[in-house]
Amino acid sequence: MAALRALGEGRPAVGILNGLARDQRDAALRAMRAAHFGDVAPSRAAKRITSALARYEAAGWSADRSTGRTPRAGTLRRGLFDVLSLGPAPGWRTTLDAL
Repeated sequence: MAALRALGEGRPAVGILNGLARDQRDAALRAMRAAHFGDVAPSRAAKRITSALARYEAAGWSADRSTGRTPRAGTLRRGLFDVLSLGPAPGWRTTLDAL
């Protein structure tokens, strides 16, 4: 909706869509931390999340994406799936900033 409004105002919709995806990614990262890494400091949680994203992206992401099935809700795998569904895996600093 915001993208359509931006087009009507002559603003580029791509930037708005990217911003929305970034907001969704950051919310998914925060939810993952709360559910699975809430007992550690933000920096350590960011390192663990970044590591888990790299492992999942290398081993499970393409299989989950190609089958069209999402992992079970509430699992770490689902959180990783949600983040990667919104774009490339963020690095440690981006993850930390989102937390």
